[in-house]
Amino acid sequence: TTEPQEITEPQETTEPQEITEPQETTEPQEISETKETSETEETTVSDITEPDVITISYLPSDEQELNGYNYWLFFRDKNGNEESVQMVPTGDKMNGKDIYGAVLPADKEYTEMYIQILYGETWESQIQIDPEIAKKSIIDSYGNPVVIGPDTQETTDSEDLPTEPEPTYAPLPANDIRNIPVPAIKAMTYTGKALTPKVVLFDAENNYTLVEDTDYILSYKDNVNAGTATVIITAVGDFEGSITKTFSITKAKNPIKVTAKKTVKAKAKKKTVIKKAVKIKKAKGKVTCKTNNKKIKVNKKGTMTVAKGLKKGKTYKVKVKVTAKGNSNYKKKTVSKTVKVKVK
Repeated sequence: TTEPQEITEPQETTEPQEITEPQETTEPQEISETKETSETEETTVSDITEPDVITISYLPSDEQELNGYNYWLFFRDKNGNEESVQMVPTGDKMNGKDIYGAVLPADKEYTEMYIQILYGETWESQIQIDPEIAKKSIIDSYGNPVVIGPDTQETTDSEDLPTEPEPTYAPLPANDIRNIPVPAIKAMTYTGKALTPKVVLFDAENNYTLVEDTDYILSYKDNVNAGTATVIITAVGDFEGSITKTFSITKAKNPIKVTAKKTVKAKAKKKTVIKKAVKIKKAKGKVTCKTNNKKIKVNKKGTMTVAKGLKKGKTYKVKVKVTAKGNSNYKKKTVSKTVKVKVK
């Protein structure tokens, strides 16, 4: 009767204990992707940096500060590209005066810099500066770097800036002509010859007008063609030092002269060529001629060509515009003349 003990088959139903498959659903625990995204965002943000720049700083003279001058920085890079930017107050002061600045890209190589003084609508003197020195120092009204010293009072709008040595002007000998203000040199017009404007120096402290060739001599550079010319004032005798000033040479008027025949004749059924219908002399730059009639043309030599097909017996009033384009020393100019064309 022991046969009923064979109940092993129900024991085989223990298969449901194999619940490993639900454990495989733990994939959501893999949240490393979210972490990687966060790290990527942080890296991207940290990699964003502003372009490197340099600041060119200028400290005006007492006279410039009182009279409300404006200051423009002109600069040229090694590729010959010239640009300008207005200098604005930086928020810092020195000896009670605003320091002006201009921000430039640091990745360019600058070969030339100067500060142009503007009073109202009049360009005053230029201050030549060394680009390498200007990157590191504040420039004074003589074009020299301001020297570090204990006597200068400097203030700033920011309390968080690090404390630095306070700069001051390098003392000049009493007989240095850089102590004497130089008046602005007025612009001159191109003449084809070297332009040599005079410069008068007055020592107000000693009530003395310096004498050219006795107290100082003048030399010039780039003073023939239109553009920016330079005057170098070099002290001699009892004085010492030198000053560099600039002045503008403007383009001259174009001297073009145009005359024209009052009346010319043309044929209705045949093209007509009329030499010297217009005479052009002394033009500077490329010459072009235009008329108000498509069938009547004038070339740069003044030869008029009348196409066939104009109405016989009619007189045409032709307006001829002659333009001399000008060049680096002469301005552009247009002269108009009227010629009557009688068609036979």
